[in-house]
Parts: sequence; structure tokens; C-alpha cells
Amino acid sequence: MDTPHLPRLTACVLLASALSCIPRAYNSPEPSSTVQQTTVKFALQIHPDAVGQFNEFRLRQTIAKAFESFERSFGAAAEVLDIAVGGQGCLRTGYQFESKKVVFCNNTNTRAYGTDSEDVIHHEVFHALLCRSSPELCTPEFLKSEEKTAIHEAFADVFAHALNPDESFGENFYKDLPFVRKYRTRLCYSMLEGEHAKGNALVSALLESKVALSSVADWLKKDFFTVDKIASAIASTDSCLRPSGPRVEVVPLNAAASKLNRYRVGQLKPLQLSFRTNPELLKRFPSFEVRWPASMQLFRADSKGTDRMNPVFEISTQASKGWEKVTVEFWSETLLASRALYLAVDSEDARSPTP
Repeated sequence: MDTPHLPRLTACVLLASALSCIPRAYNSPEPSSTVQQTTVKFALQIHPDAVGQFNEFRLRQTIAKAFESFERSFGAAAEVLDIAVGGQGCLRTGYQFESKKVVFCNNTNTRAYGTDSEDVIHHEVFHALLCRSSPELCTPEFLKSEEKTAIHEAFADVFAHALNPDESFGENFYKDLPFVRKYRTRLCYSMLEGEHAKGNALVSALLESKVALSSVADWLKKDFFTVDKIASAIASTDSCLRPSGPRVEVVPLNAAASKLNRYRVGQLKPLQLSFRTNPELLKRFPSFEVRWPASMQLFRADSKGTDRMNPVFEISTQASKGWEKVTVEFWSETLLASRALYLAVDSEDARSPTP
């Protein structure tokens, strides 16, 4: 995510030797001359719209805790880390790989610019420090791989869990949700899409194996940045973590394929979707089934055929306009994975005369 350059609005900087900070006036152009630059760990930029809107001292303490833990297991962080709170164009809390900055942003559902959650702070600081200590793991070419970005996310969660070992990640981040996600799930890595979902499945396996941060550091030195190598390192027998693991592919039978799963459905031309599985899926999950949400507003899904390897559903609508995000779930006693489908009513079809 790109964020416009933020002006220097640093309130103070944290020294390696203490949890206290040296106060400076907002908008001062340069750091105080009394600061030893070799001891500075991070520079905190606070935009005027965020002043007084979060607990700055607690944020600094939490960041310092992350620094201490990272350096103990992974080695010293040589460069100063830039951290920004608020500002125009600040859309989503996270580590920006391109600008090499951690940003904390506000929205209608986030508490205190995202700084109330220690897990989130630890997670994002880990990304930043890993990229400073091993920049080759954070290049645009490296991060094109969904597998590698999923491993980034899993390692950052392992780090956050080590600092606050409980069952949930991201308490106090959202206003209306108790946490961001559970650390442990029954999700199947090979069936998932998206680096965060895959990372969540991988971190479950890592925590189940009681992996230590020192082990993660050792894997990084050995270039263990594939899920198959990690699965071997923790002696996992779960086929979901192997290249030949269970898979399911959504294939339209009467429409062009869409990488984003966007399809049009007409009153006169229902959409037919086949959910094609591989043999390993039914071997690993013999009770596999596709579940559609009962709360669909514009569409309905009806099963067609009896082929368990390639279950087919017909999506129909009686609406004349509109669109809807429909999340299809894959189950086998527990939730294994899901797919988001973006369905729109084909208004041209709706106006076509009935033959």
C-alpha cells in the first residue's frame, strides 16, 4: 500500500538503553543534538491529527519490547526504524515494504489508530526488523510469491505469539470485534487463497509444534522460505503443507474464467460453477462438502449432479440489478477454506424478452 510522504513530526526517539524517550517539540526540523545516533532504535512520526488520540508511552514500550525480543533471537537491528501514526492518505495499519515504514492508521472500525493492540504492533515491527536484517527477503521480486508472503505473515504471528502467548491475535484492534483472528485453526494451507489466510494456517502448525524463535532464526539462515521445508523441519505429516496437498478450483462451465471470481448471473442464464478437487482432497477429507451461505440476498445456489470430485452448482437470480459478495465454504467436519465470489446481476439479460 502506498502512503504519501509524511513530514517530520517526530515527538521523540527511543534509546536502546532505556524505555524512556527524549521529548522534543512537534514539528522540530532535526533531532536533538544530545541524542547519540548510534543508539537510536526508531524514529516516531506523529501527525497532528493523531496527537492525544492514543497512548504514546504505551506504544513506545510495546515497540521497545519487540526490539528487545527480535535482537535477542535474530540479531541487532542496525538501521533506525521509521514509524508513523496518522496522516493524510494513511489507509491501513501495517508495514510498508516499499517505503520501509510501519504506519498506524485510523478508520471507523479501528481503535486508537491501531496502537491499542500489542499483537499488531509486535507483528508489524517484526516485518520491519526482518526486512532490515535480511533485505533479500523483502524485495519486490521475492514478495511476488504468495507462498513467501504467507511465510512472512506466519513468522510475524509466531513472533507476536511468543511475546503474548494466548489464543487470539489482535485483541483491542477493532472497535466491534474481540480480536483479528485465532492463532490456531483447522484450515488447510493448500486449499486457501491469500497470504494472510495461508499464513494463518501455517502458524497453526508452527504453534502446534511449539516452534521457538531461535528455530525460526535458524531457518532463515538456511533459506527455509518454502512451506515444504518448514513442514519437514517440524516433522509435520499434514498433507495440506505439501506441494501435492488437497486443492479445489472454481471453474465456470458457461462463462469465461475470472481470476478474481467475478461473474454475471442473468435471469435467463444462470451461472454454472464446478468445484474441481484433486484426489488428495478426498483422500485427506472424505466428507468434503461445499456450503453456500443461507443469507444470500440476490442469488440462490442449487446442486447439480452427483460427482463428488467435481461438484457442480447452478447460480440463479430473480433480481433485475445489483451485486453481492458470496463466501463459499469448504467443510469436512470443520471449516477447511473458503472462496469469495463477486456476483452481479446481468441487467442486459434481465431486459431480454422471454422466448
